[in-house]
Amino acid sequence: MVDVGRSHSEVVERARALTQGVDAEDIVSALETASQTLRSMVASSDGVQQTGDAVGDLHHFSNTLYNCMRGGLFLK
Repeated sequence: MVDVGRSHSEVVERARALTQGVDAEDIVSALETASQTLRSMVASSDGVQQTGDAVGDLHHFSNTLYNCMRGGLFLK
């Protein structure tokens, strides 16, 4: 997940918060949210499957992820 679309004051506040220290729980929460968003995006392009071949499933997920990165996501 990219941290964009912030105003100048929000960027200054974010920089201030980072120099003063960040709560580890906030980082874990942000990573969990980003992971869920990524899975959802890949799933919307039919990139999540579960078969008897776990390595093949991961390969399919990564291929779909790279395709999404190159070509975007389906709108519907």
